[in-house]
Amino acid sequence: MIGSVLEISESVKEQSINQLTPATVETEGYLQPKSGFLAAATKGLCWIYLACIVAVWGLVRYKIDTWWPATLVGYGPRYLLSAPLILLFPLSLWKFRRGIVPLFAAGLLIAWPIMGLQLPLRGAPPTSLEGLKIVSANMGGGCSTERLMSLIEQESPDVVVLQEYSAKRDHKIFSDRGWSIEFRGGLFCASRFPIVKVETVLLDPKASWEIRVARFEIAAPDGAFQLFNIHLETVREGLQEVIDDKLDGLPELEENSRSRMRESQAVSQWVRSFAGPKVILGDFNMPADSAIYQECWSLFDNAFSARGFGYGSTKFTRYFGIRIDHVLSDRSWETLACQVGPDLGGDHRPILAELIRR
Repeated sequence: MIGSVLEISESVKEQSINQLTPATVETEGYLQPKSGFLAAATKGLCWIYLACIVAVWGLVRYKIDTWWPATLVGYGPRYLLSAPLILLFPLSLWKFRRGIVPLFAAGLLIAWPIMGLQLPLRGAPPTSLEGLKIVSANMGGGCSTERLMSLIEQESPDVVVLQEYSAKRDHKIFSDRGWSIEFRGGLFCASRFPIVKVETVLLDPKASWEIRVARFEIAAPDGAFQLFNIHLETVREGLQEVIDDKLDGLPELEENSRSRMRESQAVSQWVRSFAGPKVILGDFNMPADSAIYQECWSLFDNAFSARGFGYGSTKFTRYFGIRIDHVLSDRSWETLACQVGPDLGGDHRPILAELIRR
């Protein structure tokens, strides 16, 4: 009798197990439903997100200022690309833990090459000599003359280069003796060494006020060199057309990019026409991954790319920063140090660099 009961019990148990659907699993003695669809969807979303970020990386690397989607990404808040991680990361921990791998890879791409993180991977050359100390700053946007004076007093630079300089407002910065001072339009240079020659070029003769580049020949103790103060056309007008007119503003954005390409080609060619050591610096109004920069300026060494640490943002809006001010040099120079300076009260931060002759 007991044996028959046991046999019936085993038969019922076996039948119950066979009736279980594939969507159930046994966990810690309990039968739990398995959300197969949600796990598969999470897996797909993680890998699709990584693929999208790789595509954006390619756009940022090769297409800024040549194709409007890449231009909008390149001059916008790139950190927004990480927003999907807020949802995907906890979802991956819950339903598909191996999804952390593509999410981590996507986050690394955003934080490093896409947003432009710079790491000084190579050490500075061993030297006991002091280099040429330079400060470059755009004085627009309400920069404080007093803050700039304090920075100069603290850093003791050999050369100070300013864009959007106003003689009426900023003249007292260099009122003491010991500076050789020259400026053309809004492009200013103050040097502890004699400035022996100044030259400008007008890209548009009809706009006599629009001086985009000025050359200052400086007679330093270890030999003369050419210093070029640059303030190139901004992308702002093109972006504003898109903000105001949406898709109807895209032709203006693309024309802005073409105009800025022509301008950089002309200025770069003029800069390269001079012999001797060169330092090119100022407000380029483009990031280092812009196609315009890559074509016209990448043959020069970028001081922050070589020795800077972090993102090096020099232009700030209400929501984000971008590195569009640069200190460049030819092969006659080696960069010892470069950093972004303190807030001067405007929408740009100064760049501090130290260069030494090779």
